[in-house]
Amino acid sequence: QSDLCDRVEVAGSIRRMKDTIGDIDIVATTRAPKKLMDLFVNLPAVHEVVAHGLSRSTVYLKSGIHVDLRVLRPEEFGAGLYYFTGSTEHNVAVRAWAVKHKATISEYGVFVGTKQKKGTLLASETEEHIFRVLGMPYIPPELRENRGEIEVARAHSLPVLIETKDICGDLHAHSTYSDGVDDMVAMAHAARKSPRTCAPSAR
Repeated sequence: QSDLCDRVEVAGSIRRMKDTIGDIDIVATTRAPKKLMDLFVNLPAVHEVVAHGLSRSTVYLKSGIHVDLRVLRPEEFGAGLYYFTGSTEHNVAVRAWAVKHKATISEYGVFVGTKQKKGTLLASETEEHIFRVLGMPYIPPELRENRGEIEVARAHSLPVLIETKDICGDLHAHSTYSDGVDDMVAMAHAARKSPRTCAPSAR
């Protein structure tokens, strides 16, 4: 049923790559919201339906996990993805900073004015545009915790995060110290002889 969604992303603490999560947040765009929501609340893993609407549905899975699905308009997808990704503390801090500059941030976008959806729309379609109109570079989801990332972003000094393409080898191997078949010396020699699978990083 993937053809039901034009775009779909997991947001919240999962997108921020937290060690543990309390719930699951999903945002999507679709041309058939009723069909999508009907499918969502009737999934085999669903234990209880808390809310069932065209723009938001909430369920508890049989595992006990709370799941929210929100349907957004295509032109509001970036704003909604941003809004439902950051921690509460991050979102509060960014909204407070925006208000000082006569702007409002919501799941609908960034507006000039202090009333939600009542001012002039500045950005909503992409997260990159949201950050740009706020005067800062894109803050990766993993950093959106209100631990200084806003100030660092405004100073254009955000750290470069490690990505999958930066990993050039095995991060988990067993030696004869446990249940492996080679000792540490043999493993080190083998690693030195192995061709690199990616270029040396300049980071």
